[in-house]
Amino acid sequence: MSNQANQPTPDQATTFFQNYRPEPETNTPNDIKSKKEKISLFGGEMTDIDVFIKHEEFRLKFFEFKLKKKTQVRENKSKYKDRKNERKLRKENAKKAYIFSVIWAAFIAFFILLHGLKAIRIPFWKKIITIPFKM
Repeated sequence: MSNQANQPTPDQATTFFQNYRPEPETNTPNDIKSKKEKISLFGGEMTDIDVFIKHEEFRLKFFEFKLKKKTQVRENKSKYKDRKNERKLRKENAKKAYIFSVIWAAFIAFFILLHGLKAIRIPFWKKIITIPFKM
């Protein structure tokens, strides 16, 4: 409620802006210098080589800054993508390594069992066929 009490009415606002006359800006030496620099860099016909060189240097610095900003943004995105891709690749490699180790373990276990048995016995009807082997 206190904020509404301090708010001016629409009539007060219109009378204020109708009567408001801002003071003209004072020209300080810095303002005059900056205006001259602005005119020399961005205005004129650039027939003088010094003015042209200043203008081109300013343009190059501006474009360099803009390009640097874009590349930093791209680098940040690419670093995020690289981390994401690296994580995905690590998961895939871990899965492949697990499958390989399981197959390798089964292969080694098969040969250990064969070596321990020294012969393969296959039941065939009422006979048992024995196949001896040596390593």
